[in-house]
Amino acid sequence: MARKDLVIIILAAMVLMASLVASLYKFNKSNDEVILYSEMDSSCNLNQSECVLRLNDGAEVVLSIEPRPIPVLKPLELKVEIHNLKSEKIVVDFKSIGMNMGINKSIMQQTSPGVFSGKGMLPVCVRNRMSWNANLLIQTPEGIISTSFLFDTTRR
Repeated sequence: MARKDLVIIILAAMVLMASLVASLYKFNKSNDEVILYSEMDSSCNLNQSECVLRLNDGAEVVLSIEPRPIPVLKPLELKVEIHNLKSEKIVVDFKSIGMNMGINKSIMQQTSPGVFSGKGMLPVCVRNRMSWNANLLIQTPEGIISTSFLFDTTRR
């Protein structure tokens, strides 16, 4: 191997290591501690309308899932609006209640200030009726706010 090739390989390895260290530093600087957990008002029905969750500090989180009623094995349009809250990253984590239905997360994309959208799909189950928790993980500068929105699906 020529000396020139060896120098190029060493420089490429150094650039790769520097970018890896920078990525790890940025990852470790983010605050991944859950600072608040809150559940929606049980009177709200995501199969009929969007649901609003009011947090103690005056912030609001609004979740909308369409189409309605919420189907299984069909594309879902997810929309999250946040008010009086700063976030650049929101994940919707669907979990079945009472049965493991695997990992089902949707990373939302910010479409305008305080508005995030994404797509999802719920798996089908052997049961005709399934209860779900749409857990929103909202990354804020202070840490993660975890909110829980409950709903049911019916196999059609």
